[in-house]
Amino acid sequence: MESSRRTFLIGGMLVWATVACGQPAPSGRRILTACFSRTGNTRRVADHIHRLVGGDRFDIVPSTAYPADYEATVEQARQERARDYHPPLRETMAALGTYDIVLLGHPIWAMTLPPVMRTFLSGHDLSSKTVAPFCSHKGYGRGESAAVIAKMAPRARLLDGFDIEGEDADTAGPAVERWLRTIDLIRA
Repeated sequence: MESSRRTFLIGGMLVWATVACGQPAPSGRRILTACFSRTGNTRRVADHIHRLVGGDRFDIVPSTAYPADYEATVEQARQERARDYHPPLRETMAALGTYDIVLLGHPIWAMTLPPVMRTFLSGHDLSSKTVAPFCSHKGYGRGESAAVIAKMAPRARLLDGFDIEGEDADTAGPAVERWLRTIDLIRA
C-alpha cells in the first residue's frame, strides 16, 4: 500500500513538473498562453491560466509602450483604430506553428480588441490552431472581440471565451478553473 501511494505521489509530481516547465501537457497537446496587458489585470488572469494548464507563455508587447496616462492611451488607441494602424510588436512568436492550443488574452478597449492585438493576429497564422480567448474589462463584457478574432483568424477553431472585470483579476482563479473545465483544457 505504501509503495503504491509513493508511486502515485512521485508520478503526480512528474506530471506537474512536466507541465510547469513548458513541456507538452499530459494530453500531449502543446499549449501557449499569450496575452497583452497594459495595467496588469489581463496578465494576472494569464498567470492563473498558465498555472492550471502549463505550456508556454508569451507576452504581447508593443515596441513603443502605450502611455501610462489612461486618457492618453484612450486617445492613442482611438486614433490607431481610426487609421486601422497596427502598432509594431517588440517581438513576434516565431514558434507559434508548434502549438496546438493558443489561449489568447487581452483587455477590452472601446468594446473591442486593442490595436496591438490586431497586430498580433495579422502577423501570426492561427490556422488549424484551437484558440481560447480571454479578456479583462471595466464591466461591459467582451464587446465585439470574439467576432474580430474570428474574422482575423478564420481558419482557427475558436472556443468559448472567458471574461472578467479587471478589478477581479486577483481572485479569478476559481472562475478561470471553471472555464478551463468547460472548454475541456483541464479535468476534474
